[in-house]
Amino acid sequence: MAIDDSITVIRTRGRRLAKLIRQDGAVEGYDDAKHFDLFAIPVADLSALYRLLRQLLQRSDCAVVRGAIADLVGRTRKVWQPRLGHELRREAARQIAANVTGFFSVLTEWSGVGRPLPANEPCAPPKPTEAQHER
Repeated sequence: MAIDDSITVIRTRGRRLAKLIRQDGAVEGYDDAKHFDLFAIPVADLSALYRLLRQLLQRSDCAVVRGAIADLVGRTRKVWQPRLGHELRREAARQIAANVTGFFSVLTEWSGVGRPLPANEPCAPPKPTEAQHER
C-alpha cells in the first residue's frame, strides 16, 4: 500500500450497520439508519489495516465501504458557479445539493416507487398487459 492509502468508514449514531447474531443462533437484522458520518482513515501498510479492522470488528455502528468520500459540495460549486456568474459559497452549494436531493426524494415518494433494486440484482419479469385465454 502507498503511504497515502485510506479506508472509508461510515458510522451511524445509535443504529446498527451489521447483523447481530446471538449465541443461540437468533439473527437480528440491520437497523434502518438514515444519517451517517464519513471518515477517510489513512492506512500506511497491511498491519495498520489489520489494526483498524480489528477495532471496527467490535463496532456494530461502523462499516467499511468501497470508494472514497465524494466532495459533493465541491462538485455542486463546479457545476453551478459558471451558470451564476459569481462566486458560490460552500454553504450555498451545500443548500443546493440538499434541495436537489430533497426534490428527487419527493418525486420518488409521489411516484409510489419503493426502494430501488441494487444495480446488480435481477429485475422481476414484467407483468403481462394482455389477458390470455386458453382455447
